[in-house]
Amino acid sequence: MTDAWATAWRFNQNHAPAGSPIGGEFASGGGSGGSGSKGAGGKGGKVTVHQAHVAHLQHVAHVQHAAAQQARATRKAALLKQAKADRLKAAQLEVQLKALEQQAKKAVATAKKTAAAAKSAKAGPHPKKTLAHATTTAHKKATATHLTLKQRITALQGQIKGLLSQARADELQAARL
Repeated sequence: MTDAWATAWRFNQNHAPAGSPIGGEFASGGGSGGSGSKGAGGKGGKVTVHQAHVAHLQHVAHVQHAAAQQARATRKAALLKQAKADRLKAAQLEVQLKALEQQAKKAVATAKKTAAAAKSAKAGPHPKKTLAHATTTAHKKATATHLTLKQRITALQGQIKGLLSQARADELQAARL
């Protein structure tokens, strides 16, 4: 044994002299020559309890990671599907909104015509009262319809805005996954 080898042995007991039969310059604590971490794939080496435990933990982590990725992909697909459905519903509501806006324009025009007809009625006292009464009734109906249409238009605009903002939020959340 050389003096350098003895010094190395004192600091590192896994240090073996170069060319020695127990494993060359550096050897594991096992003294079997070569690497001491042979594991299950090595030549005839038994798997230690620690190696089995580490392998099990790696397997569990892999399985959990794969399950988490699958759950994330499923959640992302569901969010994108919901966003698509929200946008489709908003498009349908926009069609209804356009129809209601046209009805509102017609109601305003009808109310104006009814008011003009009431002012220009120049018949006798009874027909004028009857015409005025009919005009007032028609005007009230038109105004009531107009208010109802305004309320429905406002409600539809709110629904459309809500659906589109929800679709944007779903798409953002899906992008973050």
